[in-house]
Amino acid sequence: MILKDLTGVKKLWIPIGIILVTLLSFVPFAYLLPVKKTVPETSPVPWEGGKWRTSTPEEQGIHSAELADVLKTIQIQHTNIHSLLIVRNGYLVLSTYFAPYQEGDGVFYQVHSVTKSITSALTGIAINEGALKGTDQKVLNSFPEESKNNTDLNKAAITVKDLLTMQSGLDWPETQVPYGNNNIVSQMMENPNQVQFILNQPMSSAPGTSFNYNTGASHLLSAMIQKRIGINLKEYAMEKLFGPLNITNFQWAADKQGVSDGGTGLQLIPEDMAKIGYLYANNGLLNGKQVVPAKWISESTTMTNTNGFKYGYQWWGGQDYFYASGSFGQGIFVSPEKNLVVVMTSDILDTDPMIETNKIFSRIKSAAVSEQALPFNAEGNQQMKEQVRLASSSKMPIPQLPMIANEISGRTYMVKKTGLDFSAFTLNFSNKSDVAVFKKILGAETVDISIGLDNEYRETGNYKAKGYWDGDAFIINVHYVNPDFHSTYDYIYKFLFDEREGSLEVQGLTGDNRNYHEIIDIISE
Repeated sequence: MILKDLTGVKKLWIPIGIILVTLLSFVPFAYLLPVKKTVPETSPVPWEGGKWRTSTPEEQGIHSAELADVLKTIQIQHTNIHSLLIVRNGYLVLSTYFAPYQEGDGVFYQVHSVTKSITSALTGIAINEGALKGTDQKVLNSFPEESKNNTDLNKAAITVKDLLTMQSGLDWPETQVPYGNNNIVSQMMENPNQVQFILNQPMSSAPGTSFNYNTGASHLLSAMIQKRIGINLKEYAMEKLFGPLNITNFQWAADKQGVSDGGTGLQLIPEDMAKIGYLYANNGLLNGKQVVPAKWISESTTMTNTNGFKYGYQWWGGQDYFYASGSFGQGIFVSPEKNLVVVMTSDILDTDPMIETNKIFSRIKSAAVSEQALPFNAEGNQQMKEQVRLASSSKMPIPQLPMIANEISGRTYMVKKTGLDFSAFTLNFSNKSDVAVFKKILGAETVDISIGLDNEYRETGNYKAKGYWDGDAFIINVHYVNPDFHSTYDYIYKFLFDEREGSLEVQGLTGDNRNYHEIIDIISE
């Protein structure tokens, strides 16, 4: 990792872009066999044995050529998608990971505010079981100690439904202030008692009268359930939701009181995110068992139009679909009408991620044109295969090394800063190899990282890296997986050499180091 103190996983929450777009149209993927009918569901559990059953797009009424074009557009526009999965009729018809991400790489993806939709599902289960009295239950009654000094009558009127619909009335300027240390979510996260911090906020309106996005409201739901049943939301999910869905590869952060973060902090793999979507597409029913009450599915995905967007119980709404949305482009999109589920994990920074992911989903949904199987499309299938290949690996011919590469190769450079996890480094190049080596040095410890020079990542332990020369500058893209937290850190090193001196520019791209950007002087020994 870049910084020495990047050892924990901070909870990222941001639900960027509270705007619902009027969406375009586009399309999905295939392997292809000429069939006349859509492949029927052969098992009540579509991931029997742990793996999703698969099918071609055409077998499930989707145009593979359209999906090929979707993937091509993502890559041409450099939309920073990490994974894209499409499930129709209970079959996985597309599973694409964009390098350096890949299926089974041990990464648990931070789904950010998708957590809120999972909290909503568990709230419905808790109400159905009687752990919560219903959506009209007053919130303050669950927190007698924390509410002693909160005598505002409006605050006392806040209900579970107000929390679910983001209409608590609490003065919570989350989307009005840039995310960072000055944002109220950061203040909540750093507080030793998050529940108390949330309840101490003043009221800005009467409950149920106006929408105001509030990560704290979701955390109160988690705390209410824990107060009632005696276990936190993570444990409750393992028993009531994740267990039936065979979701075992996940992490869920908690506050200092042991309350699972109701609005953020959940980490999942994309295949398991698709299970949540499939459950909702099928009214909460799986293998004859009602995991989430059907009434709750209907109620929580019934949208209210508010200031130009649609929102239910911690689910967003489109024209004829609903979705869970998390910061930087995490999403679970569900179209019950088309029996379609689309999952995306992303790190979209330059544009509104909610708009971008909705555009992609809209094109995929438009490609699902038939409830019956489509004719075999050999050309579309080939196009799809090629786009999947390019997503996972876009290997290119090795360019000739510049003279500067030979001049600096093997030379040790000192960095005039100790905030990194190395104090010196060497770069080693060979005209006969498509791989360079970046050796990080910290005292007696060294780490050698292989760097692909052919636009293909090379793997070294928990690192993947590729690099290229741009004049006298050598640029490395590094992908690191923290083995303790299954979290990823992507960043760029840009080395600029001027004889024996130069500079090192470090820019974080994902995770806790997303906002890290620094230029450091370097000098050779």
